Amino acid sequence: MKGFIRNSVAAAACVMALLGAAEVDAKPTGIRMAGVDQCLDIPNGDFSNGVQPILWKCHSGVNQKLDYTGGQFSVMNGALCLDIEGGKTQGTARVLLWQCHNGPNQRWVVRDGQIQSILPTPDNVPMCLDSEKQGNQTKLVARKCNGRATQRWQTK
Repeated sequence: MKGFIRNSVAAAACVMALLGAAEVDAKPTGIRMAGVDQCLDIPNGDFSNGVQPILWKCHSGVNQKLDYTGGQFSVMNGALCLDIEGGKTQGTARVLLWQCHNGPNQRWVVRDGQIQSILPTPDNVPMCLDSEKQGNQTKLVARKCNGRATQRWQTK
């Protein structure tokens, strides 16, 4: 029995080391672009499959609140998750709300001010939550992490 417990604790420690501290579940109330008053927003409060989140002036309304649990950003009590459309890992991919299924295209890590997808990519450069520009109604996308200001986020 001692061996089983010791091995279980060791295995759990290895998993946590692989996942990193940023994967520990947190419950932010929103995602804000660093340095500006722009937040991830579900347009018109339309919580349905295929809706593409946008940037909008932060207001803390229900359409700007997400949970972060198990590496997934979700709304509607975990019914819909931020999803990289089709699991695309090249170029620019749309980020959508989609029914949560715990696939790698719905799993994210908050690391060094970026929200990175765990999707494996051919060149091992992760995809990051991004936007074309700053400003209301700018649609959110995922593209290779490159350190641009549009890939810098704060969870609040």
